[in-house]
Amino acid sequence: MDQRVGQADVEHQRRTLEAARALGDCLIVCLNSDASVRRLKGDERPLVGQDDRAAVLRALACVDAVVVFDEDTPLELIRQIRPDVLVKGEDWAEKGVVGREWVESHGGEVVLAPLLAGISATLAWGVFALIGLDFPVALALWMGIISQFVPVIGTYLGGALPLIIALLDSPGKALAVVGYVVVYQQIENYLLAPKLTARTMSLHPAVSFGSAIAGGTLMGVPGALMALPVAATLQAFISTYIDRYKVVESPLTEEPPRKDEE
Repeated sequence: MDQRVGQADVEHQRRTLEAARALGDCLIVCLNSDASVRRLKGDERPLVGQDDRAAVLRALACVDAVVVFDEDTPLELIRQIRPDVLVKGEDWAEKGVVGREWVESHGGEVVLAPLLAGISATLAWGVFALIGLDFPVALALWMGIISQFVPVIGTYLGGALPLIIALLDSPGKALAVVGYVVVYQQIENYLLAPKLTARTMSLHPAVSFGSAIAGGTLMGVPGALMALPVAATLQAFISTYIDRYKVVESPLTEEPPRKDEE
């Protein structure tokens, strides 16, 4: 069974945890204890105690287990868990990921989950301002927040409000918003989050082809572009929230011999 391990505080993005869970069968979150947080961030931290932080994390459907550690880093805990994939936020790229060398030396992989909300909001603000949309900053922040909490299709949902505002102004601005939303979502899926997309977009060729045909038939070119991410989201949802059972080899599962073979 593949295992996932990520160190997180309560304020870490839920989407990062969901993306980590989609990479395999089990997500284990390593959580700094209150004493550890105080040593790292000062006596006034944490604002929320370890028990409450752990309870919030355990309430998330994507989290299978939460382990609290007292050390400054989770290195020893990582060695005990022996994860196949170690997931951290992309903001740790320059700081260095604790446990990277150990995980990779044992054949594991380190994945940096991108912080897409800030990227989405920044790019949206630039585009909305360029096309002359009213309230570009507020709409960009709205789009970034929604895209953060709803995997893959969050950008489309977040783009609904800017689209309505644009329609009140002119059809041309509305088309520009639709074009940006569709193009940005593909950039996010295939460029900004390539490592996560490589795992979550591993669709069977027949499913990919059928999804593209169905999306194109229903919504034209935008539908064809949206089809693969939507299909991948459904696949990730099914694999994350629905139990899967393997049929093991056993005399009980063997087919009885046919009479003509006896």
